[in-house]
Amino acid sequence: AGEVMMKPLRGKTAAVIGASSRVGRATALAFAAYGAQVVLVSRREPEIFAVLEELHHSGGEGSAVIADVSDEREVVRIVRHIETNFGRLDAVFNNARVTGDVGIATHEQTVENFR
Repeated sequence: AGEVMMKPLRGKTAAVIGASSRVGRATALAFAAYGAQVVLVSRREPEIFAVLEELHHSGGEGSAVIADVSDEREVVRIVRHIETNFGRLDAVFNNARVTGDVGIATHEQTVENFR
């Protein structure tokens, strides 16, 4: 029971958008510490692989995707990566500078809002 309490996100998959530094990096490592498989997403290739290495070194599971989430095709590629490698997505933390329109719920945003 202690392992379940220590890793309440075991079996879950989280994507962290903008995971290559600061808040995104810390969030990705926290998801991993709680047991989630973490998909790191960033436009910054060397930095994202450094975070992935840190995540793996700390005992976490995950992968990295180099992508620009302001491009719809890139978002589709991220989702396909998650489906293929993890089969599920339970949480998304958007730390990218792409937010859509303020005051509109995320599920009500249009693709155009994110450009």
